[in-house]
Amino acid sequence: MVPSFGLAFGVMLLIFSSLIYPVVRMLRSDPSFLKKALSEVLDCREGEPVLVPSSSRLIALAGLIVILAVDGGIATVILRRLAEGTPLPELDKVNYFLICQAGLFAPYAVAKLAEVIRLPFLKKASAGDPPPAQKNQ
Repeated sequence: MVPSFGLAFGVMLLIFSSLIYPVVRMLRSDPSFLKKALSEVLDCREGEPVLVPSSSRLIALAGLIVILAVDGGIATVILRRLAEGTPLPELDKVNYFLICQAGLFAPYAVAKLAEVIRLPFLKKASAGDPPPAQKNQ
């Protein structure tokens, strides 16, 4: 008996369940987790950050869910073909498709990387700041 779609579907369901469990656990332990993740810090008042909803983060979350669904479908078809023992089609175009998907998140990755490596001395001085002291020679 050759395993079929049921085996591939079961494996994908197991993988999806193991990946979604930590997210569900975080949401149950801290209900404001998703609100914080989809908000940006506008300002700090009295030591507390002021969060505002971010439409770009919401759009990115929706896009991520769609991309994961498409990738899960691709993986299910590949696992089914492997389980049935049928040859896989040429995957060159799928690789190109997956690289293009990763490119959608490049602006977010670059922005976060720039935020992480921003050095304090590279910040521009504001108008109210005094000029830097000069050394006497």
